[in-house]
Amino acid sequence: MAACLVGHMTITDPEAYLRYRSAVFPILERFGGELVALDDDATVLEGELAAGRTVILGFADRETALEW
Repeated sequence: MAACLVGHMTITDPEAYLRYRSAVFPILERFGGELVALDDDATVLEGELAAGRTVILGFADRETALEW
């Protein structure tokens, strides 16, 4: 069964983030993962969410997601 990881981050150093991003995608691909969604202005339907970037990554299964 497919699995997703949801992350939320505040980017305080855009240059460092660009280096991180260029390094993380090859690793993500090695695990068969993919970027499902990215949003810098998510709509919150209930509760509160701090400003920042929300990312959803998809994997073939829970085990692979956790190994990543």
